Amino acid sequence: MLGGERSRSESGSGFASASDVTRRGVGLTLVTALLASLGYYGVLGVLETGIQAFGSVVPAPFYALTFSVLFVFSLVPRAHGGLPALAWSVIFSLVFGTLLAIGTEGAFYLADNPDVATAGYTGLTVLALAVVVAAVAYWSVLSVAKTA
Repeated sequence: MLGGERSRSESGSGFASASDVTRRGVGLTLVTALLASLGYYGVLGVLETGIQAFGSVVPAPFYALTFSVLFVFSLVPRAHGGLPALAWSVIFSLVFGTLLAIGTEGAFYLADNPDVATAGYTGLTVLALAVVVAAVAYWSVLSVAKTA
């Protein structure tokens, strides 16, 4: 097999292992965790001020631009991948675009209300949970990709 790849029968299971992890994947997982934790505060801010306040930090057209840039960023390296590449790019841009939009709202909410995150180390707890959730999500994606 090329590049040290192992088939499912050689590795013993269909789950992802440590050898499946990449630096890019770990970096993306950490960025996801940071955006998810900021997104938590974004949701708190939107709930506190009302749903009509979403998009008050950054105008909505910039969020649309963010989704489209993420879509292109994901699609270009997979240009010859057909329908699966298109589906992956749509999912990628929706997930990370939403995280970026809500995370931006959360960052500005935290800038105005820093006590929300510093009281009782709430910010560290939220970040720790976001890291665990992002790592489990990364492992799940690797496991699905390995079985496909």
